[in-house]
Amino acid sequence: MTVKPKPQRRGKRKSTGVGSDQAEAPHVTAARGRNFARYLDWKARLVTYLAQSVGKPFVYGEFDCALFTLGAVAEMTGFDLTTDYRGRYSTLREGVVYARRHGFQDHVAVVAAHFAEIAPAFAQAGDIAVVDGADGPALGLVQGEHIYALMPDGMVLVPLLAARRAFRVA
Repeated sequence: MTVKPKPQRRGKRKSTGVGSDQAEAPHVTAARGRNFARYLDWKARLVTYLAQSVGKPFVYGEFDCALFTLGAVAEMTGFDLTTDYRGRYSTLREGVVYARRHGFQDHVAVVAAHFAEIAPAFAQAGDIAVVDGADGPALGLVQGEHIYALMPDGMVLVPLLAARRAFRVA
């Protein structure tokens, strides 16, 4: 007698507790120990988020390069790191001190601790990129051949070729 293996269950994936749409995501990726995936409508969410962000003033601790970028990740995946940082600092120096108190060298190290690093040449829409800013490295969001980066003077488009580092957003 031959025993056939049980067929795997098809249908919705189990929710990871991140958001209600999470159960319908096509794949779930572990990012440094955390499970999350992009929502099925992540592209529309990202376009809406970018449209709402353009023209919004840069304010450390409220809407800076890190919070802009991580806010986009939250919109695309439900994985929200911004709650740990929003409102906790009001200058670049205070932001670095806050990150160091939590075991990170800076905002780039926070991203590196939560997302897999990839070569900038492999970055795709919705991934995170690191570019040179006036005060040091700045985080931005890849969109095609460009990176949306929030700088103190406002939103800028930086060529993807200028990325120093990149991180995959599941």
